[in-house]
Amino acid sequence: MRTTFLVLLLHVTLMAAQQQHEYRFTPFIQQALHASFSLQEDAAQIAYEQATLLESTLWENPNVELGFSDGLNNAIEYNHLEISQKVPLWNEMRSNKNRAKATLKSATFSKKNTALEVQYRAAFLFHELYFSQQKHTLLQQQINEANSLKRIAASRELAGDISGLERSRIDILTTELTMQQEQEKLRYLTLQYQAQMLLKSSEAITVSNTFKLPQPPQPDVLHLLGEHHPLHNLYTAQLKASQHKLDLLKIRRYFLPELYLYQERSLETDTTVKTDYGFGIRTTIPLWNTQQYRLEMQRAAILKKRIQKDAFRYRVRKNITAQYALYLQNKTYLHTYTTGLLESSKTLYEITTRSFKLGEKSLLELLDAQNLYFQNQLKHHDLTVRSYRYHLQLLHSAAVDLLKDPS
Repeated sequence: MRTTFLVLLLHVTLMAAQQQHEYRFTPFIQQALHASFSLQEDAAQIAYEQATLLESTLWENPNVELGFSDGLNNAIEYNHLEISQKVPLWNEMRSNKNRAKATLKSATFSKKNTALEVQYRAAFLFHELYFSQQKHTLLQQQINEANSLKRIAASRELAGDISGLERSRIDILTTELTMQQEQEKLRYLTLQYQAQMLLKSSEAITVSNTFKLPQPPQPDVLHLLGEHHPLHNLYTAQLKASQHKLDLLKIRRYFLPELYLYQERSLETDTTVKTDYGFGIRTTIPLWNTQQYRLEMQRAAILKKRIQKDAFRYRVRKNITAQYALYLQNKTYLHTYTTGLLESSKTLYEITTRSFKLGEKSLLELLDAQNLYFQNQLKHHDLTVRSYRYHLQLLHSAAVDLLKDPS
């Protein structure tokens, strides 16, 4: 009884360890976004920039200075109290606030770009998992058909109708298909590990048998979408922040005024106490350093940001044009291959099978037709995988939101 209980417990434990979670396309991407550490970092950066924006409108804290000295008999014969306050220059606070706003926008667009990259990383991984499952299923179907033909060859060989050559060819074909299937299993395990890391999950992950991407718009619409790419907006915000920083340097270039109030008390020789009050203004005098080099460095930084923005815009337009051409070319080639080779080889295989059953075709001819059809099936699968990859790359180049643009 105890042994039976332990066996049942072990069986339940193994079943629990082999639990699987099947994802559809959209929930898979949503879970990847929810589990992303990069998005959490970007959210923390946005909170930091929001606090910086609030701080940018505040004056600096005043400085308080207190000094005193002891006279004879431990009596204080002198003390000094001064309160000073740095005063912002004209437009200084507005420029500082505008720079903080632009930096906050940069952090916001950085998070949007991170979300876009996580989306497409999840989409490409889902794509690989989906087609890996499809290939495994296709190979299993081919193995089953080859084994069915192998049984026919074995029975005819026993009857003396054929030699062992046909069965040997089928054995070789079956072995090749089995090795491809085992290789695909290993690849799927690698993809599954990547999915577990991406989704922060310990369960065995499978994907649904339905996978459809949104149809890409026309090139002019794609180019318009590319103009609003999060990275393009990020470079624009960074450029504005750099320009506002240059304005601040210009404002603070020559002097930084500071108002102060003071009180002094001193003990005179005739034991009377003298008290002085006053106020004034002091500032730095830029005799040796006018911050000219800082201005030049900031202008160079602005030029760099502008070049980055223009270069990214150029790359996006070129990528969209190239990816759209690849997408259309591969789509046309896939259609031609499907109608010209796959369907033709399938028809040939079906006719040869019927003719073999009627005794009009030999087993070797049936093997040739089957092998041709199997090869075209696998080639068609690879072309389909490539077509979906080009499709995803095109949508990625145009920054299409896969969650807001469902098919």
